[in-house]
Amino acid sequence: MRGIHFLNIPTSLLAMTDAAHGGKTGVDHNEIKNLIGSFALPQRTLIWTDFLSTLPQKEYENGYAEMLKHGLISDRDLWNALSPTWVEKEEIAPFLQKSIQIKTEIVEADPHELNERKKLNFGHSTAHAIESYFLLKEQEVSHGWAVAAGMWVEAELSEMKCQLSATEKNEIASRLQALYSFELLKGIEAEELHSQLLNDKKNLNGELLFVLLSEIGNAVVNVPIDFHEFDRAWMKCFNNA
Repeated sequence: MRGIHFLNIPTSLLAMTDAAHGGKTGVDHNEIKNLIGSFALPQRTLIWTDFLSTLPQKEYENGYAEMLKHGLISDRDLWNALSPTWVEKEEIAPFLQKSIQIKTEIVEADPHELNERKKLNFGHSTAHAIESYFLLKEQEVSHGWAVAAGMWVEAELSEMKCQLSATEKNEIASRLQALYSFELLKGIEAEELHSQLLNDKKNLNGELLFVLLSEIGNAVVNVPIDFHEFDRAWMKCFNNA
């Protein structure tokens, strides 16, 4: 009645690089992403990259976004290796190993997300709002695609709030656009995501708190953002303002 011992054997890239590590469980409820959750650590996580050969490209791209995120928050070399073009499934293993190492080290330093672990949420304040928005529309979008969109928006916010250079912001924006299509977001106004943003778990006392970048490879947690700033960033990305 208090849980069981278990192994994680992930078969998708998203699970291999992200969900299988760190012990988080989450359930969407009332059209809110991950509203209910707990921590339960596996005894061991076993990864066999041959499973990736069975994935459709869309699912591979889904997990790839989380690997890009690990590079952006912690390892410039990993970002450089992954972002110009897709790394083929047959060649992903060493980069996947590095991605897992980054997440594992952060989780071990802060297992219950009091501070350091929040870095893993770069791109996710916006991404979870996007996912919740589409849950309300009863339209499924992939988590990784939403994270990629969220990282673009939050790179814009990073330039506004954390002195991310325009050069690095433009690099992030151009490389994400080369890898992912964001046409689905072009008709959405930023204000339509405000209520979803308020449900983010990082917020405190009604204040929006984001994870942003001071440079590629270094993330900053608990950065206060107001709706006006979010709207400006969203418009730059998806409304060409």
